[in-house]
Amino acid sequence: MAIWTCLACVTDARAQIHEHGAAAAGPGWSMAIEAQAFISANLQVRKFTDFYQVESPNWFMAKASRGTGPHRLAFAVMTSLEPFTLRRLGSAQVFQTGETLDGAPLIDYQHPHDLIMGLEATYAWVPSDRTQLRVTGGPVGEATIGPPAVMHRASAAGNPTIPLSHHQLDSTHISRSVVAIGLTHRVLTLEASAFKGREPDEDRLDLDLGAPDSWAARVSFAGGAWSGQISGGHLRQPEPNEPFDVTKFTASMAYHLIKEGAEVILATDEFRGGAIEPILEYLALVEMSNSAGLPPADAAVMLSLRG
Repeated sequence: MAIWTCLACVTDARAQIHEHGAAAAGPGWSMAIEAQAFISANLQVRKFTDFYQVESPNWFMAKASRGTGPHRLAFAVMTSLEPFTLRRLGSAQVFQTGETLDGAPLIDYQHPHDLIMGLEATYAWVPSDRTQLRVTGGPVGEATIGPPAVMHRASAAGNPTIPLSHHQLDSTHISRSVVAIGLTHRVLTLEASAFKGREPDEDRLDLDLGAPDSWAARVSFAGGAWSGQISGGHLRQPEPNEPFDVTKFTASMAYHLIKEGAEVILATDEFRGGAIEPILEYLALVEMSNSAGLPPADAAVMLSLRG
């Protein structure tokens, strides 16, 4: 049994789909700020160990942009104080997985996010209100694979805990040495990126820079209340304790209104590794939130096959 009692501070603006470049139309600079922070009493009664923790999951994002004619320039930074507001072990969460502590895989814990979750710049050429070509790069950014990360999904708005599928679906939202290019025309977007495949290490305060050695591509659409994406990529040894590469394919659909949303995400991960037997993982996530006063909800199912 687990109980979360939370005090929350959430900005009203939330990205519903993948953001594309700078939206500024005038010659001056414009600013956009988003944030979410919880102060939680995490009370869990388990068979072997009980947990009583006061903690604060949180993230903050700021973006500055300006435009001159068809040219747009934007700088974005995303940060989290979780290295200081969560234990080094992370937040106790049954069945959660992802990353390591002292070289051992974290199980039943959500790891703290890095202090620097995003630091990148975008140049966009916008010849019309229907077409945009952009180039993005930075030491920390999001690879062009998978659905929007949990921080940017309307269907996850107000959820004080990270969904159990976060590591399988969203782990590339903090990628290193990212260079990406994208083209949007009307409702369709094509994107590709190169990045460092290894996930962040256990030091939450450094940048883990390195040469890009992985790639990803995504096709997405956004029309009215509906959006969706199909993507795939090859990640070079993303897990520090698993010496093999990952080939990943994902597909997702989302339906959202102004303050509520629902999302269905399907993903297939294929692990390849020389003499190591391959592992094939199937994952499904259903997630939703609403403005009717009901709590957000999510459910995830994962199946692993070896052979």
